[in-house]
Amino acid sequence: MQDLRAKALDIWTQLAPWQRFAGIAIVLTTIGMFVVMGLWMSEPKYAVLYRDLNERDAAAIVNELDSQRVPYQLAEGGTAIEVEEDQVAAIRLRLAAQNLPQGGTIGYEMFDTGSLGNLGMTEFMQRVNFQRALEGELSRTITAVEGVDLARVHLVLPEESLFVDNQQPPKASVILKVKPGVKLNTTQVQSIRFLVANSVEGLSADNITLVDVDGNLYELPEGQAEATLPSITGGIMEMERAAELEKQNNVQAMLDSTFGPNKTVVRVNIEMNWDQEASQTETYAPAGEVGSVIRSSSREEESWEGTGSSVMGGITGVDANAPADDATYQTGEGTSGVYNRRNDTINYEVSKEVRSRTVQPGSVERISVAVLMDESLPEEQTDAIKTTVAAALGLSEQRGDVIEVQRIPFDISYYEQELAQFQAQQQQDFYIRIGIIVGVLLGLGLILFFTRKILSDMQKRMMPFVVEEDTPALPGEAGGTQQSAAVLQQNANNAYARALAGANGHGGIDDFENFFQLPPPDEAELRLRAIARHSPDVVASIIEEWAVPDGGGSRPSRPEPEAAD
Repeated sequence: MQDLRAKALDIWTQLAPWQRFAGIAIVLTTIGMFVVMGLWMSEPKYAVLYRDLNERDAAAIVNELDSQRVPYQLAEGGTAIEVEEDQVAAIRLRLAAQNLPQGGTIGYEMFDTGSLGNLGMTEFMQRVNFQRALEGELSRTITAVEGVDLARVHLVLPEESLFVDNQQPPKASVILKVKPGVKLNTTQVQSIRFLVANSVEGLSADNITLVDVDGNLYELPEGQAEATLPSITGGIMEMERAAELEKQNNVQAMLDSTFGPNKTVVRVNIEMNWDQEASQTETYAPAGEVGSVIRSSSREEESWEGTGSSVMGGITGVDANAPADDATYQTGEGTSGVYNRRNDTINYEVSKEVRSRTVQPGSVERISVAVLMDESLPEEQTDAIKTTVAAALGLSEQRGDVIEVQRIPFDISYYEQELAQFQAQQQQDFYIRIGIIVGVLLGLGLILFFTRKILSDMQKRMMPFVVEEDTPALPGEAGGTQQSAAVLQQNANNAYARALAGANGHGGIDDFENFFQLPPPDEAELRLRAIARHSPDVVASIIEEWAVPDGGGSRPSRPEPEAAD
C-alpha cells in the first residue's frame, strides 16, 4: 500500500501545475456527471392520487400520509395530491379503509359507534342528524353518475301532522357540477329525479328541483315527472343544435379536405316542426258508382188486358190513381185495354274509407346554410362550392331552403401568432437539445485531450535512456569517458526501471501507447531530461567541460558521483 502511495506521489510531483489542475478538473467533472445522472435516475416519478379535493378531505389525506410516512407533493393549489407512481393503487386502498376521501359530506358513518354521543341527544337532534346523513349519502350516490363531478342535496322534511289536510309534502333541491365538456341529457336528469324521489319517503319527483352550478334549471313540463319527448324548450334547442352540428361538421370536413384548413367557414341553421299531428279521413262511395255494394234488390210487376171502360185498378188512394212509369193502357167504350206496371227497388251498403295519419315531431321545415370562403380561393369556385354543399345537405327549393356563399378576406393573425409561438418553442427546444449534445461532446473532448496530454508527458518521462559512443568524456579519476558513461547509463536505466515499475499496474508503457496511439517521442529530449533529473552533478560537469576551452585556466575540481544502486 505504501509503495502504491509512493509511486502515485512520485507521478504527481512529476506533473506540471496545469496538468495537475486539468487532472483535478477531469476527476471532479466525471464525479459530478455520475452524481447528477444517479440523482436523476433515482428520482421517483409522482402521479396524481386525488384531485379537486376540498380543504377538509385534503387535510385529512395529508395527515394520514404523514402518519404513514409516505412522501407526497401538493399540486394545483393544494386541491391535488401526488404520490410515487408505483404506490398509487396501494395508497388509495389504505385511504379507502379510512373512509377517505369523503367528498366533503357526512353519511351514515356518523351513527357508527363512538362517532356521536347518543346519550342525552334529543329527538330533534336525532332527526337533524338523520337528515344530514341522508343528504350526504344522496350526494355521494349522485356523484357516482357518469358525468357528475360534484353534487349537493338539500331536503325539506316537514314534521308529521295529526290532520291530513295540514300535512306538507317533502321537497328536495339538488345542485350539480358536471365535468368539463359534459352535458346531462333528459334521461340522466330523470334518473337523478327518480333516484332522489325513491330514496326519501313521501317525496314526489314533481317536488324535486335540479340546478347546475351556473344557475341553469333542469326543468320539465309542469306536472310531468317523465317526459317521453323533448317538448321543453331546452330539449328542443338541444336536438336542433345537435342536428345542425352534425351537418355543419360534415360539410366543414369536406371543404377542409378539399381546400385545406382555415380556408372556409360553414354555418347551418335548421328549423324543425315539433308539433305532433294526427288526422283521420272518412270517404263515402256514391250509390251506383264503381265501388258501391248492393245490399238488397226487389222488383214488382203488374199487368191487365180486357175490354170495357178504362178503369185502373189497385189500392184506393193517390198511388192507385197515379199511373205507373211503365204502365200502358187504352181508353174508350167497348174497346180492349192493356195495363202493365213494373217497380224495381235496390238497396246499397253505406261505403266509406277511413284513413288515420300521425305526424311525429322533429321534421325539418327549412335549412339555411352560410359558407364563407377566403379570398385566396379562386372566385370561379364559388358556384362549385354552392352546388356541392347544397347536394351534400339535401337542400330543396320546394321546402324553401337557402344557401349563401360569400368570398371575403380572412383574419388569420391569431393562427399566425399561435403558429409563430409554436415554432419558436420548437426552435428553443431544438437549441436546448443541440446545446446539451454539444456540451457533452465538448466535455468528453476536453477530457480526452487533457488525458492524452498528461499520459503523453508521463510516457516521455518514462522512456529508456541509451548513451551513444560519442558521448563526451567526463573529467575526474582514471577511466575518464568510459566511467562517466557507465554512470550515466546506470542512472538512466534505474530511472526507466522505476518508471516502468510504477506503470506495471496499468499494462506498461507499450499498452498506453497502443491504446491512445501516441506519436513517437523526441528521444534526445527524453535523454537530457532523464540525465538532468537523476544525475544533476554529472550534467553540470559535462556542461562545465564544454564551457571551458582546451588549455584554459584551472577550474575547481568536483567530486566523483557515486554509482547508483
